[in-house]
Amino acid sequence: MNAYVIGKGQLPDLFERCRALGYDVIAPTLEDGVIRLAPLGSAKELAMNVVTVQSPGKYRTESSDLVFSFTHGPDSPKRFLYPPQRNAWHMAKTEKGFEIRGMGCKEERIAFFGIKSCDLASIEVLDRTLMKGEFKDEQYVKMRSNAAIVVANCINPSGTCFCSSMGTGPRATHGFDLALTELGRGFLVEAGTEVGEEMLNQMSKRGAEPSDLEEAKSRIKAAEARMGRTLDTTDLRDKLYASLESQAFKEVTKRCLGCANCTSVCPTCFCTMVQDVPSLDGRTSDRQITWDSCFNYQFAQVAGGHFRPELWARYRQWMTHKFAYWLDQFDTFGCIGCGRCITWCPVGIDVIQSVKDAQVMK
Repeated sequence: MNAYVIGKGQLPDLFERCRALGYDVIAPTLEDGVIRLAPLGSAKELAMNVVTVQSPGKYRTESSDLVFSFTHGPDSPKRFLYPPQRNAWHMAKTEKGFEIRGMGCKEERIAFFGIKSCDLASIEVLDRTLMKGEFKDEQYVKMRSNAAIVVANCINPSGTCFCSSMGTGPRATHGFDLALTELGRGFLVEAGTEVGEEMLNQMSKRGAEPSDLEEAKSRIKAAEARMGRTLDTTDLRDKLYASLESQAFKEVTKRCLGCANCTSVCPTCFCTMVQDVPSLDGRTSDRQITWDSCFNYQFAQVAGGHFRPELWARYRQWMTHKFAYWLDQFDTFGCIGCGRCITWCPVGIDVIQSVKDAQVMK
């Protein structure tokens, strides 16, 4: 893996280089005081010199001397690789009956620019969920195969981050095309693939020196020490299996609104529902695939009844799936330690505390 150093003023040049290679660049921008991931047409739209301050149920941004070292907002790569709503097919009435047309798969080339290591890990979790095994999501496979990734390693974690506990950050070690680490006077840039090398082609840069690598290592180590949350994952799956009847689930849902905010911002939740949406004149209909949530009452409602009618059971399903069942299904945790579910919970429920309470509250 080759490592280089570029100046901080060259970050827009790297952005434009991605666009020049034919990628639609998905990058962080500041919108109404919130860091949002969005397709950007110019480097001028990048969120720069801003950091986020996050705690349970609270989020704000403030100015900073750091150029590109904020933590994420509510959006994640999932929003673009696995959209909240898409059409499976379109049906139209004709003189001979009905014609059904599949929507096909998009051929977009996208580059995620400036996502964090935890979000890179979330893509890897989705890969195992949606690309492996007998059943694959064709749209996801197509979008993923055309995606490039530029990671911005985290040197300024927020109060709800715990990626270090989950082994997903704050530094990305694999799976990226480029990885940036902000230094005092520039960015350490690690090229993980030939695509990454091509992005750096024609840019002014110098080879990284041992002092650059040591500075980056020191900044990453300091970030690990400043994590807002920690979670001991040792034997966690077995501990949660032994705690399924814990009263903690009923206690936490005295506060939980069942609003599904946590699953909406989660970068790995993949549950969907399918519904037919006919036109008012009855001549056309679309079959739509939309995000769903295990917190929604209808999610567990079937022809024979309802197998999770109470909110505490739905909360238990979500939490134990992330930290236990997912390991059985996909050989990885379903949580990547981004802390979004804590930040964006309207009542500030802390999933870390819920995991700990479940193990001690019988």
